[in-house]
Amino acid sequence: MLPAGAKHWRWKYRFAGKEKRLALGSYPAVSLKQARLDRDAARITLQAGTDPSQERKDAKLRVHRRSVHEHGFDHTHIELQLAHQERDAVSAAYNWAVYLHERQRMMPWYSDHLDQLRQGARIIPMKAA
Repeated sequence: MLPAGAKHWRWKYRFAGKEKRLALGSYPAVSLKQARLDRDAARITLQAGTDPSQERKDAKLRVHRRSVHEHGFDHTHIELQLAHQERDAVSAAYNWAVYLHERQRMMPWYSDHLDQLRQGARIIPMKAA
């Protein structure tokens, strides 16, 4: 329970010697039974040697990449923008300048897309890759 009174299901675990927490949902939107099922699934992921928190982040990133790619944006630009993969300051500045036009086209669309998701717009299912 948080100081403001909100109640959240969380699972505390250790990965690579570091203590972590995984959010399983808010009470009463997520029942105790569902929180335990989600915890058990995360525990299986942990036993397989994968960090459940990182797995969740990677899954969300895959969905966003696929969505942007399906709307005609180049894979290279998507990776550079969403994954933030600049190796050093020189390449970061170069990529920013070279891909500026593509980023100016992609990011407003992506922002509008996220706003539609947040407002509960009708989502068209994506094809499995």
